[in-house]
Amino acid sequence: DLDTVDPANYTTGPEGNDQVMCLSCHRSHASAFSDIGRWDFAETFIADSHPKTGDTGATADDIARKYYQYTFVQNQRSLCNKCHVKDAGDAPY
Repeated sequence: DLDTVDPANYTTGPEGNDQVMCLSCHRSHASAFSDIGRWDFAETFIADSHPKTGDTGATADDIARKYYQYTFVQNQRSLCNKCHVKDAGDAPY
């Protein structure tokens, strides 16, 4: 829910006192994504993940459930960028 996002720090990554662990990014048992990710690590933009041409059997409800009903904005980059090296597209030219 974008109404609950703090605009003062929504782009900052974790700091020394933050509680970041494996389950911050991975699910414990099952996932719709490779590497039991909480999102599709292979996509630069989360909204580009799925549905894709060729996906079969997925409904709009399935898409919403994979993110626990959270809606990402169209240009939301992979959450890996919060802690790790930025996407190649983020590098200065």
